[in-house]
Amino acid sequence: MVLPSVELTVGAICTIAVWSYIFYKENPAYKFGMITMIGIALGNAALMALNSLYTNGVKGITGGNYLLIVPIIIGPLIFLIHAKGRLTRLARWPISMLMGIGLAVAIRGSSHTYIYNNVKASFVPLTFNNVIILICLLSSLFYFLYTFDITGKPVLGKVHLIGRYAIMMFLGAMFGSVTMTRMTYITGALEPVVRFFLILFGG
Repeated sequence: MVLPSVELTVGAICTIAVWSYIFYKENPAYKFGMITMIGIALGNAALMALNSLYTNGVKGITGGNYLLIVPIIIGPLIFLIHAKGRLTRLARWPISMLMGIGLAVAIRGSSHTYIYNNVKASFVPLTFNNVIILICLLSSLFYFLYTFDITGKPVLGKVHLIGRYAIMMFLGAMFGSVTMTRMTYITGALEPVVRFFLILFGG
């Protein structure tokens, strides 16, 4: 008789334990699977943080980049947010730096990805497909223009309607894509369970 591997057995047991919540509410098996998953995730995150600190911080300082001493000193101050008295103010420095840098990176990345790249991709040769894309693009942008009234203007009303249909098609396609992605996650989680029972009972 062929037995499943340890990794496959643990994966199947944890998957069944977590999914037991669907059939029997909150139970000891579900609690065990949930706590195990949270513990592994926190341990992995802590290990990655320490490795990043060593790789980007300690090695950088020993390599001559002494400016890295500043974030290494300021970073731990964030834990003073739970302190009492004036020490709590020191936690504002790392939090402010994280918020400012994170916001700047997010704005830059979002504007470049969702605005610049999309506008750049619109300047393409006029083939049939590209004409459809251009019409959907312009009509969708027109749909969000509220600076003038389109009442009694049939041409602008048609453009407004086309924009609404284009947005609805995009949202439908995006919803379908998200649904298919979630289904892929489910089938991926079911794979170790199915393989476990096939090996266990199928020999």
